[in-house]
Amino acid sequence: MMDTTFVEIAMNKTLEELNTSIPNGAEDAVRSQVLWGVVGIIILLLGLSTNVFVIFAIVHSKQMRASPTYILIVNLSINNGPVHSLFLAFDCYGWFTGKWNLGEPFCAFIGCATFLVLASSGLCLMCITVQRYIYIVWFVKHITLCNPTTEKIVYVVCSITCYVLPLLILLPVLTGTVGKAGFDPYRQRCTILQSESAEFRNTFLVVFICFPNFSMIYCFTHISVSVFLNRRRMININQAVRHQAQKMRQNTKIAQMFGICYLSFVVAITPCFIVNVLQVDGALNSFYTEGTYVLIYSSSIVNPIVYALMNQTFRDAYKAMNLCRCFSVNRVAPVPLDTQRGSMPLSSVYVPQHA
Repeated sequence: MMDTTFVEIAMNKTLEELNTSIPNGAEDAVRSQVLWGVVGIIILLLGLSTNVFVIFAIVHSKQMRASPTYILIVNLSINNGPVHSLFLAFDCYGWFTGKWNLGEPFCAFIGCATFLVLASSGLCLMCITVQRYIYIVWFVKHITLCNPTTEKIVYVVCSITCYVLPLLILLPVLTGTVGKAGFDPYRQRCTILQSESAEFRNTFLVVFICFPNFSMIYCFTHISVSVFLNRRRMININQAVRHQAQKMRQNTKIAQMFGICYLSFVVAITPCFIVNVLQVDGALNSFYTEGTYVLIYSSSIVNPIVYALMNQTFRDAYKAMNLCRCFSVNRVAPVPLDTQRGSMPLSSVYVPQHA
């Protein structure tokens, strides 16, 4: 009896030693990386297709191109579509393989470019928000001081600045002067390394995430107050000013549309911001850490859906594209505002009527 008991104890001890010799959660880690890789590919395809769809809809629609604001929307769609998808593809490569075989310099470039795309996306959305703010709050000054040509030049400069400004700040990392970018084995992706660039990395995120967010919060707050006061003023005026009331409803819907785009951006960026700046990733499973990055990429799918749900002109362009009339979208004309409810053509909202 004693011999049998001794053998059982010895066998149990041996099994325990074998179990402890296997890395804890190794299989779960591999499964989670593969899972995020599959989810990343799905987001890549959806984000690329929907944003390219938006770009084609704008380019082949005269009514949408009548407003200079289309430059900012195309810029945001290019950022959320082809650019996001390009770098997400390399992240998926890292998730599937768990290593990087394409060279350290290229990995450093991809790591910095990922931060560049993140910063430019926030700046693009901020430019659109500021444009809405100027058009609604400073409506009279906008009409008297601006013309379509000037607006186009300003929007092109803003679009270029959204990429050039973050790039200039990231140059020290690319050249190796400040910090280092490379493959992070913990995150299984190319990024600016937290171990060697923590201060620069956190400063960059604070500047290019907090500044656009605070600017957009101020603009949307001021827009909401302005719309509320004007709406109450419209109630007190007789119905002879129907056109002004109609304009106010259109401007309100446009502000709501980009407000939802902003909220989706905040929801997507906040977890990653907390994980990186507060450095809580060490206390989290890599599954949740990678989930914050996937959430950022998933935000690229939201904007095209919001455009379709809240804008009649986008819906008409989408229908024309779906009916294989992508090169004759110019024939698609929305029903006039007097005969439909809830519509808001961009040309009547974004483009001021000049004398």
